[in-house]
Amino acid sequence: MIFDELTHIVGGEDFITTNGIKIHNPTLEEIKKYGQFNYLGLIQYITMRAYDNAVELWDNGINYQEVPNFAMFVNNMRMLSVDITKLMFYDLDFTTFEVGASEQNGEMIFSNGEIIIDEVIYREIMEFVRGINYMDEKVEYDMGNNMGVRFLIERMRRKQKKAAGKKPQPFLSNLISSMVCRADFPYDYTSIMSLHISQLYNGFYRTNKSDTAKYLTQAIYAGTVSKKDIANSLLTWYGDLEKSKS
Repeated sequence: MIFDELTHIVGGEDFITTNGIKIHNPTLEEIKKYGQFNYLGLIQYITMRAYDNAVELWDNGINYQEVPNFAMFVNNMRMLSVDITKLMFYDLDFTTFEVGASEQNGEMIFSNGEIIIDEVIYREIMEFVRGINYMDEKVEYDMGNNMGVRFLIERMRRKQKKAAGKKPQPFLSNLISSMVCRADFPYDYTSIMSLHISQLYNGFYRTNKSDTAKYLTQAIYAGTVSKKDIANSLLTWYGDLEKSKS
């Protein structure tokens, strides 16, 4: 882990990459003004991998396995104006960046002449953005041959068509209301807006883990389940938190 969990997740502070790029950990109030659906779209765009865009790439004659994730990031970010990215990257204007090659190793870089983003910096950005939004990277399968890729593409295409008819869920509104309505939650609908997005997710997943541990412990004492059938990690309310897959 490149960033510090206590400082950036629990503390809610911004993160500065090795080459000086400052990435914001937005508050709920800032996200509210930006728009929760706009925010979700921005995060998905920043963290998008070739695998996530496999159908569109395939329809353009490209096998996603041949596209580096860093290249996908570069292609996405160079099309976003600073008005869209400023919530996360302040005044850094990605439309002024150009693709080039490193003089040291010849590998691809993304630079505006002063700031250089290479594969290493890209990974730092991904780790922080995914970290504050509690996003675990989904397993990407190596299909091995074109037949396997075609099968995957058609399955993903069916899922996309099914999802196309559904309205987007107000994920942040639901999360906030579910937390505020708890009797033991110390924030109301006004004060919670001062929390950073990482702190909201941290509180939500910690509460969920604590509740799970409590209910399982009660079930064990009641004799309705056997302790040997329950993983110790589920009974430890202060352990590592599970994250959503993305």
